[in-house]
Amino acid sequence: MWKTLVRTVALLAPKDRRRGARLLIMVVLMAMSETFGIAMLLPFFMVLSRPQMIEIQPAISAIYHGLGFTNHHSFLLAFGLVAFVIVVLAAVIRIVTTFMMNLFAQKSGHRMAERLLETYLRQPYVFFLQRHSSELTKKITTDSQMLVSYVVQPGMYVIAYTLVVMTMTGVMLALDPFIALAVGGVIGGMYVLIFRASKKMLSHIGQDLEIANTQRFSSIEVAIGGIKDIKLMGREDVYLNQFRPASLRAARHQAISQALAEAPRYLIEAVAIGGALTLALLLLATGRGGALVLPGLSVYALAGYKLIPSAQRVFSGLSNLQVGDSVLNAIRDDFEQTEPPQPKPAVAPAAMHPKREIVLDNIGFSYPNMRKTAIEGITLRVGVGTSVGLVGGTGAGKTTLVDIILGLLRPSQGRILVDGVAIDESSLPSWQQALGYVPQTIFLADTTVAENIALGVPAAAIDMAKVEECARMAQIHDFIISDMPEGYETRVGERGVRLSGGQRQRIGIARALYRDPSVLVLDEATSALDTLTEKAVMESVQALSHQKTIIMIAHRLTTVRPCDQIFMLDRGGLAEQGTYDELLATSRKFKAMV
Repeated sequence: MWKTLVRTVALLAPKDRRRGARLLIMVVLMAMSETFGIAMLLPFFMVLSRPQMIEIQPAISAIYHGLGFTNHHSFLLAFGLVAFVIVVLAAVIRIVTTFMMNLFAQKSGHRMAERLLETYLRQPYVFFLQRHSSELTKKITTDSQMLVSYVVQPGMYVIAYTLVVMTMTGVMLALDPFIALAVGGVIGGMYVLIFRASKKMLSHIGQDLEIANTQRFSSIEVAIGGIKDIKLMGREDVYLNQFRPASLRAARHQAISQALAEAPRYLIEAVAIGGALTLALLLLATGRGGALVLPGLSVYALAGYKLIPSAQRVFSGLSNLQVGDSVLNAIRDDFEQTEPPQPKPAVAPAAMHPKREIVLDNIGFSYPNMRKTAIEGITLRVGVGTSVGLVGGTGAGKTTLVDIILGLLRPSQGRILVDGVAIDESSLPSWQQALGYVPQTIFLADTTVAENIALGVPAAAIDMAKVEECARMAQIHDFIISDMPEGYETRVGERGVRLSGGQRQRIGIARALYRDPSVLVLDEATSALDTLTEKAVMESVQALSHQKTIIMIAHRLTTVRPCDQIFMLDRGGLAEQGTYDELLATSRKFKAMV
């Protein structure tokens, strides 16, 4: 348990650790106020049952005479009123402290989710090629909240109520060691035995709960993400059958862990009633006198009233910590196995505008955990203001090379030079500011057309004149104005489901142009367009060829026909290069592709 708490504290942000330290002071104050409240009530019940103790007990007698009381009745009234005020004050402190503990736990969960999202977003692009998006989503949403519910919150309750139990036990030992040992031994012993018996089961529940949640998220993402194909093939039941057992396991595990955390309370409450009767008989049997039975039972009842809930909080907290240990380890591993996120500069760096040439010098790259290199030994030059095409069969390395040009992948060997300046960690942000990219599959958010074209720009800062200009260049302005009910303010639906493939592609082209890039990179960007639309879009793109440097991967070779230079890749290497007509005349492979 302590190892879990230590690992949790180490995982928290420095600001949260400082807040937790301040909260610990409040927890100590709460424990002291709870104890002081009981410490006032116990003497009150003893004096109430034996008023002569006012004169016999030195401390009480000193207070009685020092405050000028003249009769026992008025003293008992004042004593009871003071005890009640202290109990109320202790309750207020407990309410405030509990609220602050819950607030701290929930804010810690929020910051943990934020840190996870930032950590993932700041990772190199290759990180996302190795991790499943549903796993990352689960960590950010479910696991961060489970960390709160099963680790942070229970951990604070364990600390808080352990202090309450310890201080309460200390007071009881001072007042009546016999009763204190009896109550503490019964309550503490039962909780220890139950926890030891259920420890392995709770640990197993935590591990399998983590697996079940991963399976749930994975089946949901695949089912919703591929809904068109799944409905067409009638495969809904396949994903329901994948989701159902995982969801049932998660529900069963949560129910069992909650039941195990709460079960001891009911058992101990029953034992406590029997203990009260036993204590009364023991007090009479030992000859301590009938007059002492009532205060003795009062001590026992108050101890049970405070100790049982506090001990229950400690036990349930320990049980939840046992379940949450797997979630804690999973989150901690992600922080340890990823690169620490580097904060982005407050102001975006100025774009690096090429003036002469872009050179790829002996570029090579291997994907992690892959034996074969994706590309190797590629050297080529792209003149500024020219258009070049990258062609080749499936697996030739075209997309990998484009991802390296975009700075998404870091070459295993070689370098990129822009006007003689190497693109490295320091110059990469400026280089990426100069790039416009149109992928084969366009991501569209469920926002307006304008917000999708100016993706990432706050709605209030969007330049609508520029949006319309880019839409015209992408041959989609007329469609937006005439066919969309609210024009540029029309929402496109999740992932652009209300648009055709060609319409999504043209919005993607408009998005790339909105940045006014010096270098425009198209990765089979017109593959979803019909021949006439592709021709119109490419005429617009080619019109920019003397203003912008254009690098394109094309599925249809007619798309790259107007390019100034074509580079043909084969099995990860540069096979041939030249103009369309030159390659058609000299390259057997190119001619076969045509």
